[in-house]
Amino acid sequence: MVHKSWNLPTQRNQESSCRLWGSARLTYTLCAFIANALHMGMRNMLGLIILRMVQAQPKDALQAPSLANITLSPICGSTGSIGQTHSLDVVQASFLAPKLIYLSHSLFLYHSLSLCLAYFIHLLSVALSLFRSFASSLCLPLSLQSGDLQWTRSQALAFPGIFYYGYVVALPLAGRLTDRFGGKQLFINSLTLQAVAYLLLPSLAYYSYAAAVTALVFAGIFAGCGTPTLYQLFVTWAHPTERTSMLSFAYSGLIVGSISIYPLANYLSEFGWRVPFYVIGSVSLLYGISCNWLIYNSLDQHPRLSQAEREYLLECAQTPQHLRIPWRSLLTSVPVYAFVLTHVFHNYTFLIFSLLMPRFMSEAMQFNMKEIGFLSSAPFLGSLLSKFICVFTCSYLERRLFAERSYPRRVLYAICTSATMILITLIILADCEHRKFVLFIFVILGATTDLGFSGGYWPTLLYFAPSFAGMISGLANSIAHISGFLSSHVVDKLVKTGNKSEWNSVLLTLILFNALAIIVFGFFSSSSLQPWDPRSQKSTVEAKPPNYTKETTN
Repeated sequence: MVHKSWNLPTQRNQESSCRLWGSARLTYTLCAFIANALHMGMRNMLGLIILRMVQAQPKDALQAPSLANITLSPICGSTGSIGQTHSLDVVQASFLAPKLIYLSHSLFLYHSLSLCLAYFIHLLSVALSLFRSFASSLCLPLSLQSGDLQWTRSQALAFPGIFYYGYVVALPLAGRLTDRFGGKQLFINSLTLQAVAYLLLPSLAYYSYAAAVTALVFAGIFAGCGTPTLYQLFVTWAHPTERTSMLSFAYSGLIVGSISIYPLANYLSEFGWRVPFYVIGSVSLLYGISCNWLIYNSLDQHPRLSQAEREYLLECAQTPQHLRIPWRSLLTSVPVYAFVLTHVFHNYTFLIFSLLMPRFMSEAMQFNMKEIGFLSSAPFLGSLLSKFICVFTCSYLERRLFAERSYPRRVLYAICTSATMILITLIILADCEHRKFVLFIFVILGATTDLGFSGGYWPTLLYFAPSFAGMISGLANSIAHISGFLSSHVVDKLVKTGNKSEWNSVLLTLILFNALAIIVFGFFSSSSLQPWDPRSQKSTVEAKPPNYTKETTN
């Protein structure tokens, strides 16, 4: 079988650089950032909107708060039930700013950053209030809809994870589709077609549960087709000394999308649960179309690439070559299995946060819907901090520690994942009376989890097998995202009444998977270029001295 890929040349000893601002590689990085934010926004909003979509039934009420009320039940340690009614007005700045200042002080320990973050939410609150006033002037309905879909609890729990049925199927095929149609077309069509599926989903959901499931499966297929392409294009549009930083920035779009989508989708759903699908789907569709003039497959196709940047990227980005895949070597390679399995174990934690965080906040921690819309973003605030650390430090460290060394990455990953396990243990020991403490732990947990991903194992593939980065990353993502739909079934089996002790069983599975990830990556991973990669043979030939042939002949 022939595989179309890119070779990674030997890094030169002398340092070279090219202005980043205004460059084509920065343009692609920004496009990848926005695409990741939109992909993750469409994916993660399902975990929140499902709480609005489904009509509450007696058997689904459990001991958790309703959409409009909080009931502090005895399972949280209180002596009785205290009813507290919340209005459905937009969160005002006077309520948000002090709480966010407290949270950001605890997280960043920098006064100026906390004030900036609080001021940003203050502006967001004011903007939402103005939009609410404008909507009222147009006589748009602003009443909260409790849900009009009569689905069972099991169907509601399973629905967000159904996205990953299509996602898993598409990922292994995406590399082959990239070879046939080019990364640009797959990047664009992945986003636009997923947007179309989301625009159709509300109408299909009214028709039947099966129709909604079908639309969501197709949305997952379209999203999966774009993931390996986005990753592989960085081999062309990023210099080796910039790859970890650019990848970290681009994948921070996943975090920004996750942070933004919960308050945005929660507010839009006050106009009706269908509105978030229409708004986010329309924005994604328009952005996908605009990428036709921003993204290109190769250096030669880019109409605005400067000569200086072309020469700079030619040091690492080569013309695509048709390479025969060394299946025997690849399937017996220990680093490949270590990379794939680490991603499987690590990704389980991320998917639990993405899909089930709003329901955990509602059932286990007794938050109401207005609070859930903002506070479900807690783990992703920490992840965003981790991305900033990687963007501003990884390139510096790689130039001095050499990217091919595996030991620093193993140590970093072991530290971050061990911290994650300790933090999950603290959440297990807490209850809903310690909600502020749990929120703070979730922020730190998001930082440690993402730092292990961005600075630990994920960039290693671009170093040990760059010629097959798209294919291997597609395989890893395909297997790892199986837990996307399995996690919903796990929660359905373990959480029957929604109390904290049942959710603790789910958290224990996170500790188990993180422990397995440390063992696999710590003992079996590598960042060294593998001998079966075609670039390894080229490097050997280039390393020979000019008189090598004569000396060996004599």
